[in-house]
Amino acid sequence: MSWFKDKRIKEEREFRKWEKGQQQSIREEKNKLEMLRLKAEEREQALDYTEAARIWDQLGEIEEAARIRKLMTEQSAIKVNQKVVHGDEISKTEIRDSVLNKSNVGGGSSKMKELRELKEMFDSGFISKEEMEKMKKEILGK
Repeated sequence: MSWFKDKRIKEEREFRKWEKGQQQSIREEKNKLEMLRLKAEEREQALDYTEAARIWDQLGEIEEAARIRKLMTEQSAIKVNQKVVHGDEISKTEIRDSVLNKSNVGGGSSKMKELRELKEMFDSGFISKEEMEKMKKEILGK
């Protein structure tokens, strides 16, 4: 009976030793994962999105990796605030100012070209008869 009891005690000790080893391994793994999480957050703070995404992937945190990739895309996208102006969006004032600015530059040969352009604007309805007459006088210098 004593032999059996000793064997059982020995097995229990070995089991506890194994169990402690397993718990230690689990603690070490948790610490390692926590260190990786901190490293990923640190890389994100440093704007090293590629490394941060790689670490999140390694951790199996797909949503975090996707969030970082979205940030990368936003950072690399060139955003141009530019308005495409279509012919019907140009105001009459802008056209008139453009013609007036051009009319003050150049010699006599450009005046004929400016008058043709003025006539085209009138014919297309961009400017009224009165505006055309005023601009015509400015082009001719009267």
